[in-house]
Amino acid sequence: WGERVMTTGYGDRFDPLVGQSGRKKQQYTAYFSGTSSASALIAGASASLQGFAKANGGILTADQMLAIFRSTGTITADEANFELVPDLKAAIEQMIATRGL
Repeated sequence: WGERVMTTGYGDRFDPLVGQSGRKKQQYTAYFSGTSSASALIAGASASLQGFAKANGGILTADQMLAIFRSTGTITADEANFELVPDLKAAIEQMIATRGL
């Protein structure tokens, strides 16, 4: 999660399309890593969870959302990294069980 994400950028993947001017039009990399790439995962899971809460008449605070993700996701830690891998299905199931949604 959040490692070696294929994305636009530096250009070590995909033969660039070259226009008549000879300038590169598109480049991709497979080595985008870290919190910048992992943040999209957390943002997407957070938006989905908040959407589920709103569709069922509620709103989650940031603290509530973090507590749900911490109790249902996978937390990995070592000296160099800390990761929370969300489990959206488990998070929604917990909301249904504890909030009666």
